[in-house]
Amino acid sequence: MRKLILFLLASILLITFSFYTYQICYTPNILVGGQDRVIIIPDETDFGGVQKILHEGQYVQDLISFSFLAKLMDYDEAMKPGRYVMRANMTNIQAVRFLRLGLQEPVKITFNNVRLIPDLSEKITRNLEMKPPEFEAGLIQFAMHNDYGFNKDNVLCMFIPNTYEVYYNISTESLLDRMHGEFENFWTVERKEKAKALELTPIQVSILPPGPINMPEINSLDAVLNYFHSDYIYMCAKEDFSGRHNFTGDYEKHLRNAERYQKALTIEIRKGKELRRKQGLKN
Repeated sequence: MRKLILFLLASILLITFSFYTYQICYTPNILVGGQDRVIIIPDETDFGGVQKILHEGQYVQDLISFSFLAKLMDYDEAMKPGRYVMRANMTNIQAVRFLRLGLQEPVKITFNNVRLIPDLSEKITRNLEMKPPEFEAGLIQFAMHNDYGFNKDNVLCMFIPNTYEVYYNISTESLLDRMHGEFENFWTVERKEKAKALELTPIQVSILPPGPINMPEINSLDAVLNYFHSDYIYMCAKEDFSGRHNFTGDYEKHLRNAERYQKALTIEIRKGKELRRKQGLKN
């Protein structure tokens, strides 16, 4: 009888343990009944910090079961910082594996219409953990010590305006390596041959002063490489304000073009002043 009782107790404990183990591993515990959400784990965050983020952000329904399994799977010793998208109704084992492997969701960086390094710093770090001053410091160091022909005056030439995907916590060095790689990818053999035919280097295609006036778009770079030969040396905005220009090789004609534009501009300025005056009277 005693053996039977012990057997029954052991069976109950085994069933209970098995059930609890199943719950810990395979029952949804992440954003239960909610929606997918981004979680950011900063650099140098310890396991206690991760627990705090999960708890305060209400990512985990049962923090104890998550923490227990995370330690069993050595996640507390193998954490990887970054930006992750936690999926609704993930189980503990799915979440721990996901975070332990560092399966980050890439972020997009986009930059164009850039004139100065601070403009680039603000745009390129917008979705990154990196801050503009950190990027600028790294870029200055790169400009001073690289072997690719870039310096503080022309380093903006290395950045080909586009949209790229990188990881949220990418380092400055890795980001600059990536941008140089994109520069190399852009300058194909065909483009280099066209530049050589113009007696220009890839960097010179982007600039006439020591550095670029602004960061040229891809279509501007290709326009230089596929230029249309003409004798035009004068350019003046068209008087219809279409954004287009009148080109000529004749100085007297250029003066007439400029006069038409200046007259049209004066009329528009007067119209603007009159409109503001009327609006002021109404108010």
